[in-house]
Amino acid sequence: MLNADFNVQEDIIGLTDLRKHLAEIVEDIESTGSQKVVIRKGKPSVVVMSVADFQAIQDRLLAMELQEAYRLAKEEEQRGELIELDDLAAEFGFSETDFPDVAQKPEGYDALIPKGGRARKRNGR
Repeated sequence: MLNADFNVQEDIIGLTDLRKHLAEIVEDIESTGSQKVVIRKGKPSVVVMSVADFQAIQDRLLAMELQEAYRLAKEEEQRGELIELDDLAAEFGFSETDFPDVAQKPEGYDALIPKGGRARKRNGR
């Protein structure tokens, strides 16, 4: 879990100290969940953290990006700006055979889509 209690005395470390005590620092990070800011040439250079914490950050960022994309899509839907993929492809001269991986919905896809959640046809079509 990410450590919100950043301690300047303990969580900032110079590159030289990191080199000298790498095994101990890694063990500390793994056991306590702390993160270390590594200073190089007097400036913060990198953050060292556990893989679990890094993945948690990536997951949170993805969730935030998906929430924003969903919000924008709902706004576009309310303005009538969403179109079906096949309509868009046809508009640019493509057919379903040009997108073999997209032409078939994955198994269980329809169960994931909320009722009434389909995109509207462009221009009310």
